[in-house]
Amino acid sequence: MVQIFKKHPVRLFAFLIIVLGAGLRLYQLGSIPIGLYWDEIAMLVDVKAILATGNDMHGNSIWQTLFLSYGDYKLPVYIWLATLSGAIFGVSEFSLRFPSFIAGVSTIIIAGLLAQAFLETNITTILPKKKSQLYILGIRIDQLLVLATMVVVSISPWSFMFSRTGFEGHVGQLLLGLSIWLTFKAQQNWQWLWLATLVGILSVYTYFSIRFVWPVTYLLTVLHIIGWPNFSIKKFDFSAITISWKHTLIIMGTLVLFFIGLIPMSRGPYYEQSNAYRLSTNSILKNDEQVLKSNIYRELAGNSSLDRVIFHRQFLTFQELAKNYSDHVNLKTLFIYGDGNLRHSTTKHGLFLLIFLPNFLLGLGWWWNKDWRSASVLIIWWLVALLPASVPEETPHALRSLNALIPVSILIGGGVVAMMSYLTQNSNYVKKIILSAWFLSIFVTSVEFFYYYFVIYPKDSSFAWQDGFKDLAQTAYTVREQNDYKILVTTFDERFFLWMMMYGPYSGQEFQTWEKDGSQFKNFDEVLSNEKDFDLVLTNMINKTILIGTPQVVENFVKNYQLHILETKTVQNSQQTYIVVLVEKSILD
Repeated sequence: MVQIFKKHPVRLFAFLIIVLGAGLRLYQLGSIPIGLYWDEIAMLVDVKAILATGNDMHGNSIWQTLFLSYGDYKLPVYIWLATLSGAIFGVSEFSLRFPSFIAGVSTIIIAGLLAQAFLETNITTILPKKKSQLYILGIRIDQLLVLATMVVVSISPWSFMFSRTGFEGHVGQLLLGLSIWLTFKAQQNWQWLWLATLVGILSVYTYFSIRFVWPVTYLLTVLHIIGWPNFSIKKFDFSAITISWKHTLIIMGTLVLFFIGLIPMSRGPYYEQSNAYRLSTNSILKNDEQVLKSNIYRELAGNSSLDRVIFHRQFLTFQELAKNYSDHVNLKTLFIYGDGNLRHSTTKHGLFLLIFLPNFLLGLGWWWNKDWRSASVLIIWWLVALLPASVPEETPHALRSLNALIPVSILIGGGVVAMMSYLTQNSNYVKKIILSAWFLSIFVTSVEFFYYYFVIYPKDSSFAWQDGFKDLAQTAYTVREQNDYKILVTTFDERFFLWMMMYGPYSGQEFQTWEKDGSQFKNFDEVLSNEKDFDLVLTNMINKTILIGTPQVVENFVKNYQLHILETKTVQNSQQTYIVVLVEKSILD
């Protein structure tokens, strides 16, 4: 390996970037973020049940196309990967997030390979003719682009933070990127398109919104490698695009395969309910409000024919979509504040480090100047990836827009090459100072972000990650240990039962026998959450009983039912205090 690195130092740099990215993503993977979000804990409960029985918490097979989760529905790929991870490492927070860690490291590699693929499509016209301009700091421009893109992804807050959480969208965007890279392989052998399509299908079974992104990005990439290099931007001569009937049939066949591959999902028992659940969220598609606005604006404007066109509800919907798009492409979102949700961003850093803002702007121009065809695919990929994220009202949304991570990183990578090219060609003393200061700034801003993430962010974001719920569940079972006490869970969060299921003394086999209210467990193993049952339990209680909840609610139960407190345990996070109280009937009764 040492000999390989000596002959090919670029490979050494790439290896070091991957090691850096992997190390940062692996460090305290199961501990930071400080707790599991309820989507994560629901998957972990499923993993616990699958490893014990082969079926999920509801008794359904692991080989289903859509999982009935706990109040919602989940696609299967991440659960399959987490189950494999759980079988290797044991069921834990670490094993649940490990597939996302692998996806994060793999994204560094795939982004670099895709940057190379986009550049090599038209490399003969892109690379400078003069040898003096072909190398930057001893590295060839195309190789430098690969390294620059890998660095951008490696230290990007967007990639880094989702590499440490169990969100399906992060694995989905990797599979999307992998599929597009495999599409480029068709330049050597068209049969690669079949594998690219299969990976594309797998990506949709990982994250639902990719079904809108993949077909557009795939077709653009295919057009790019077969036709776009043959005509000029100044003269759209589509007759220059040549493609054999055999290749045409392969392209059509892969598209047919893609849509056939989605049929098992659409015919699954939970597909209609999952669609209804998705559409129930607030979005611009719920146009009742737009109809009302349209009528008001028309009346105020005079209700002329022109007013009815300008203030048509569809036009107002398009305006709302444009506004949501602007939230995602806003430079403040990309480079300063990120997403306002503490599960998706620190809110103190952008999706990319601020130091790369000039490189993003330079990258747009660099790519367009070098190869407008590649630039077009990257920009359209970015914009199409934002469409599913711009339909809901909650914008910007770093998770739903995650499919844009790779193309934006490649654009920034081009800007890094552009800046380094300018500062190293015919460099003088001033340029050397600027280049050194820029490298130092990248180092300083990176260190600041990672310090903030590992030291400050865990405390700042703890409430967003349901911090305390694990301790609360474990404390309740510790108090009940060796005694068959009932546990009454007051209504502070209806999903808290997931933590009771995960961290309770259960193997996972018991879940499938417990009583459910729809997809949610309400009462099991003498653990009750329906307060209608509390009156019967507390009025007629003989043995001791455990109450869980916020202090005020629990104290009200103690007072109203004249209970005597035997033991109190307190669990606290940054915003809320919870107590576990062991009670018995008052002696005065």
